[in-house]
Amino acid sequence: MSESPADDPVIALLIEGALDLGRVRQHVRLFLAGVEEPAVADAVLVTVMLAGDAYRFGDPPITLRLRLLDSGARLRIEIDHDPANRSGSRMGSRTRILNRITTARGQERQGAHMITWAELPLRVGTEMLEAHPRVV
Repeated sequence: MSESPADDPVIALLIEGALDLGRVRQHVRLFLAGVEEPAVADAVLVTVMLAGDAYRFGDPPITLRLRLLDSGARLRIEIDHDPANRSGSRMGSRTRILNRITTARGQERQGAHMITWAELPLRVGTEMLEAHPRVV
């Protein structure tokens, strides 16, 4: 997993119960205020897909982290969850969609938790970077 400098803006959302996809979408849109709409729509889609899979095939709590990398040129989406022993495909046919939208993605186990992550390019206006102090 790539490390980001301490000054890269990051925000987290803890999901402890039922997955509210409307709240997830709003969280992404608020974090990416100032980013061109096509990039925001891609980020929302990828985030909802990853969060949905973590919820379907894992157990809460789920932590969603959004991190701007390379001075806002890229977005890293991280979903930290406890994978349950459930059968089923994690990605299925959605792999093609993720391959087209993301520049990198993967999974890493950290103890009992799994971190599923994806990165995608953004076109960011300078006003967005000034509006988002580092939030953890």
